[in-house]
Amino acid sequence: MGDRAAGARRVAGRSRSLRKPVRRRRVAELVQRALVWKGWANLVAMTTTVAALAALWFTNQSLRATKDQYALSQQTVVTDRFHKAVEHLTIDKMEARLSAVFLLERLAHDSPADHSTIYSVLASFVHTQSPVWGCRLTGKPGPSARLENDVQAVLTVIGRRDVAHEKPGTVIDLSENCLIGVRARGANLRRADFTGTNLDGADLRGADLREADLQRANLANARLDGANLTGANLRGTTLPGPRPGG
Repeated sequence: MGDRAAGARRVAGRSRSLRKPVRRRRVAELVQRALVWKGWANLVAMTTTVAALAALWFTNQSLRATKDQYALSQQTVVTDRFHKAVEHLTIDKMEARLSAVFLLERLAHDSPADHSTIYSVLASFVHTQSPVWGCRLTGKPGPSARLENDVQAVLTVIGRRDVAHEKPGTVIDLSENCLIGVRARGANLRRADFTGTNLDGADLRGADLREADLQRANLANARLDGANLTGANLRGTTLPGPRPGG
């Protein structure tokens, strides 16, 4: 019995020793197949592509965040400049108000999105500074009348504004104002609303007044040589009479 058991163990040992080289060969073959697998090139290419796309996505996100931050920073600067200029319009010094007018003009140029708002503020400033009833208080004769410098500056700025930044149908509201003697030669005042405004003695030579609303406006003694009044509303308008020698 002992001899048989010992023999069996020897046979089993030889069998295991024979299987080891076979397993090693199989492992070696599998490793060899893995090393020469053509799919590795595709896998490497795909991994490289995924990595590149991920890098591009992160770069794009970073650029977008930077752009958004810059836009926010720029809007903050615009807002600060706007508030500063509006505050200066209320200062009781002509120099400060003049500076504010031209600062707002510059701001409208730099920030087209705020163009309409800025010119609405300037038009409101004119109405505050020079309402139509003010003409009756001054008693200035038309031909020799002159506006205050800040109001004149606003009309100059309005007359040369970049209309390309305006929305279709935009109207500059200059109604019910005292604009006697305003100098607006060659100004772009198309579609401006001058309803009930006193323009006595105004220099509007060569001005673009197409589609302007001039009903009930006073244009006595005004210079209109070469002005374009096509489509203007002249209902109830006081027009200038013949000029001496005209």
